Amino acid sequence: MLDMKELTEFWRGGLNDDDEDEDERKCHHTLPVLQLYALREALSIIAAETLEKSWERHETTSKRLSDGLEKIDLQHFVKKSKHRLTGTIVIKVPEGISNITKVLKYVKEKYNLIFGKGFGPTKDKVIIVGIYGFNGNSEKVDLTLKALKEGIDFVKTGKVDSGTGTSSTGNGLDTASKAVDVFITG
Repeated sequence: MLDMKELTEFWRGGLNDDDEDEDERKCHHTLPVLQLYALREALSIIAAETLEKSWERHETTSKRLSDGLEKIDLQHFVKKSKHRLTGTIVIKVPEGISNITKVLKYVKEKYNLIFGKGFGPTKDKVIIVGIYGFNGNSEKVDLTLKALKEGIDFVKTGKVDSGTGTSSTGNGLDTASKAVDVFITG
């Protein structure tokens, strides 16, 4: 996606010092302008927050998500916490769910949240949740937990408690009520 050598060569006109033919372009693709803008904006936000506070916020939200998973009877795929990533959480697909795609579709349609699923040896065995950057906050963690719990319960039972918007088993978490403009990915 973003190769610093390629970027440097692009900005230098696509020339490389050890080329015999200096007119040969090295990058024939359009520079990923939006991705560079996003990178610059992300670095600007981190600079304003400070790197240390950003790390602390991500540690806090990761712990909140881990604690919340335990409360709704979901488990980490990676057993030892020291081996887990902070922002990308891999969750075991719970017993009774034979098609994780149905859960992910429900969550996407109802909450506009997008989670990943496993591939290769983890296909149909894990859900991948990204809680970082703009989404690395308590509100998004609570919404993620609510959406996962509700989606799993819906696929298992076919029911959702229409009064609260949560599944009939409920999760007892203080959750965010809106999913507008929320995008969580893994």
